[in-house]
Amino acid sequence: MLFRLISLLLFLFFTTNCSTNKLQTSKDSFVESGSTALTDFEQSCSGEGKKTWKHTLCVPMIILNKDTMESIATKPDPKGKFTPEGSYFSGRYYGPKVYANTSIEWEDQTWSMVLWPLPESKLDRIELMNHEAFHSIQNDLGLPANSLFIEHLDQYDGRLLIRLEWQALLQALTEPKARTLHLQNALAFRKLRFQKFKGAQEKEHVLDFNEGLAAYTGTVVRLQNGDDKNIYLKNLLSKVPKLTSLARSASYYTGPLYGLLLDKTEYNWKSGLKNSKGFGELLAKAYKIQKVPKIKLPTQGYAEYDFTHINEFERRRADEIKQKISTYLKKIDSPNSVLIKPTPGSPGMFDPNGILAISEGDFIYTFYQTTDKWGTLKVEDGVRIKNTPNTKIILSEPQEIGDTLVKGDGWTIELAKNWTIKKGSDGHFRPSVK
Repeated sequence: MLFRLISLLLFLFFTTNCSTNKLQTSKDSFVESGSTALTDFEQSCSGEGKKTWKHTLCVPMIILNKDTMESIATKPDPKGKFTPEGSYFSGRYYGPKVYANTSIEWEDQTWSMVLWPLPESKLDRIELMNHEAFHSIQNDLGLPANSLFIEHLDQYDGRLLIRLEWQALLQALTEPKARTLHLQNALAFRKLRFQKFKGAQEKEHVLDFNEGLAAYTGTVVRLQNGDDKNIYLKNLLSKVPKLTSLARSASYYTGPLYGLLLDKTEYNWKSGLKNSKGFGELLAKAYKIQKVPKIKLPTQGYAEYDFTHINEFERRRADEIKQKISTYLKKIDSPNSVLIKPTPGSPGMFDPNGILAISEGDFIYTFYQTTDKWGTLKVEDGVRIKNTPNTKIILSEPQEIGDTLVKGDGWTIELAKNWTIKKGSDGHFRPSVK
């Protein structure tokens, strides 16, 4: 599957938790500012002291400027090409061609990578880097990386119910006296969502125990470094309306909320992760909740969870997304479109907040980049990717085909040597060896 590798491309464009201000990107400041960021990371992971997972988060960390390939790391590179810079090591990156906030295998060692420019805020940097550090240790914890896209969380019913669930969890954290009631409501919204959508529980479970646990880890370390929990979580949820899609990013909210609530109990929830059916089951056990209210899809009430505002927003959004998908499909789907079958395992980068779900396994990506044997595809405004039965990339018809560059409406392909784009007997264009 094309997306097996990009299951770890977590924060490429996901800036929900991050300041929009960035550290300076000039070459002269890279080593100095990068060293500051690495020092902040090492102090935070050292101060965390294995409390979160009984495993150090102080993993090999590299900061990469993917535009220049400049990098700075906490330890020497595998071939010793980097130059010592105080406590760190800098040089031109030559490792695996995966340029993202992620975890990589470089010469049989696991590294965490974060992309330059980093957030300006120290706490945002600490959260991001410890989030990625979790992905470097999760195999050691017996929680191997896995990922998928959850289509129902881009539908009106699915988004409404998960946003109400998050609001109930937030209230449970901030209102201890009414905690049990709020937890029962949160689990009721969750249960109804799982009943409405086939396979919903299994799908959310997979993403929650990958991205959700990573987000929880970053949040815990952030809060240990001085941020106010209640203010942080309220600000976190306030940014959800700005996200085009929750199909890939919902767990960035679910993980911290459930994790922080579970941490408030004496229940050893982390020991039961591998055999559990998800956060809901763990929460019910931890708080001894035996009865969950049976509810229908709300049409009113739940003022304490801001139902009216959320409902109005999600109905309006559903109409807007339907129109956006229609517009993209008119542009992309044509007898002269470009059809590409990517090489299995080829790396891809995308904005998890810019995904439009058409149906199961069928999406519009507003931004997307990938490199394959035929060249490098850069999409700035819309590509259709179908994952069933086989992965297929669909682009609008080419407007210009040159010797080294192919251009379309919102996309370009930088052709590899001896490759071109040719029109087949069916009218569709495909990469082809010259």
